[in-house]
Amino acid sequence: METSALLIAICGGHRSSTAVAWNTQWRAVQCIQGPSLTLHTLHPDKLGERIDEILVQLAEQSDSESDVLLRDCASLVIALPGIATDYDRHSVELALNSIGWDRPEALYLLDDTDCGLFGGAIRGSGICAIANTGASVLAVDNFGTRHKYDGWGAVIGDFGSGFEVAQSLFRHLNRKRFDKTPPQIFEDLREYLHDHEHPHVNSLADIQNWFDTICRDYPAEWRSIFGGTASVVTAAARRDPADETALAILSASANNMADTITIAHRSHPSLAGQPVVCQGAMFEFSAFYRELVFQRVIDAIGVCPQLGKYRPVVGALLYGAGNGRFPADNLTVNALLSAVDRSTEYRALLRPDLRGLIE
Repeated sequence: METSALLIAICGGHRSSTAVAWNTQWRAVQCIQGPSLTLHTLHPDKLGERIDEILVQLAEQSDSESDVLLRDCASLVIALPGIATDYDRHSVELALNSIGWDRPEALYLLDDTDCGLFGGAIRGSGICAIANTGASVLAVDNFGTRHKYDGWGAVIGDFGSGFEVAQSLFRHLNRKRFDKTPPQIFEDLREYLHDHEHPHVNSLADIQNWFDTICRDYPAEWRSIFGGTASVVTAAARRDPADETALAILSASANNMADTITIAHRSHPSLAGQPVVCQGAMFEFSAFYRELVFQRVIDAIGVCPQLGKYRPVVGALLYGAGNGRFPADNLTVNALLSAVDRSTEYRALLRPDLRGLIE
């Protein structure tokens, strides 16, 4: 791949990251799925190492070297959950300096919800709700002013998130510890943990030790490991008949997300007529959660949310294509989106129902 006019975007998350390189001479998009990347769980000293690891993977996919990609890219966009303060931005800048990046004029640091809006609605105003391991809602009014709701992390925020769903599951199971017969959803959880290399949970009494172990042994990853158990709940809700506990947990979490979207919309009258786009695994892979959030929002504010067409990393790439402005010129936008649509890595770039992958 020629690197004379590269745009690079990295979109981080609690469970994984996505990195994309696009040649502005209309070459195909190169894309990789990398390890987790978030300021919430990685010490600043480790952030540069993780970014370098991601760039090495991307370079291998692009038949290049990571230092060549950094040297020759025209714009580098990094989008992370909750990158909100000057301290956060300075931490990323220092991390990049440690791996040889010294062109601050070509660096753009964004919150993942900004990129979710850019990619989901192909516009710079509206509301973007993200629900993965974490969750937050961003409202950008007609004047370009950003208003961020929730997203304070698993302990004091993230309403409607996968972490919240997992937390509710374990709270439910804690109250079932002394039942003669464990609930079916515990059997689902036990099978899930065994399949994910956690074979020592065989009874409800083993859960405390399992949780202590992942917190101790995986200090940077335990949130994503724990949050991943939300898939047990979403799967149980899809069964026929659906698990009543799973439906109750998802209902509570969906109501929380709908409340945050509603608060964001009602707080800013200039958002009238603007889209509400939704990104993330909770929306994509739980029809029950998605449909309940959508209906609650329709009932509250009369706006029907929609799933974002492109994932946040595409929004990050669009921002870089505009040299820090959104949107870029129409020719550039059309060329980039055409390259994304042709990509063989569509699972990482496109909304899954556009490829028949959503339930």
